[in-house]
Amino acid sequence: MDFILQLIAYTIPALITAAVAYMSFSKLLVNQSKKDLFLLEKLRTQNTIDLQALKLQAFERLIILIERIDLKKLVLRINPNSEDKTLYQINLITHLEQEFDYNVSQQVYVSNELWQILIQTKNDIIALIQVTSANPNITNATQLRQTLVSQNLQIEQKLEIVRQAIKLEVNTITK
Repeated sequence: MDFILQLIAYTIPALITAAVAYMSFSKLLVNQSKKDLFLLEKLRTQNTIDLQALKLQAFERLIILIERIDLKKLVLRINPNSEDKTLYQINLITHLEQEFDYNVSQQVYVSNELWQILIQTKNDIIALIQVTSANPNITNATQLRQTLVSQNLQIEQKLEIVRQAIKLEVNTITK
């Protein structure tokens, strides 16, 4: 009997201590879980805002890209080094490719469709430069330059389509 009383005397305080510890740790874990969920939700919201800002910056960069690869502006910005039309053609295409390559990372933030429109527009500009340069009636860089400026209307329409596509996509993320 002494043994049972001694066992009860040690067991009851141990059970009470275990129950108090369990209740304390349960409350602590519940509070910590709530705090973690709050911080996680705050981080999600903050990341969304940052991601939206990054997307908007990407769209701004793409508008600048469109302005820089505009054929008329490209031709006026890049002067021929000589009267060799082939060298001037290569120079124009190189600058256009460099502008595009500089902004290639922006594709991460835009839809695949928009990126494909940009690629197609760049390729159309390059093709127009090449076709115009291949014209046997154009004999020097100055004539190539003048002809490209006069043919800019074809490209300007395509650039306007790209601008509208960018604006449309911006509107979808800002709403």
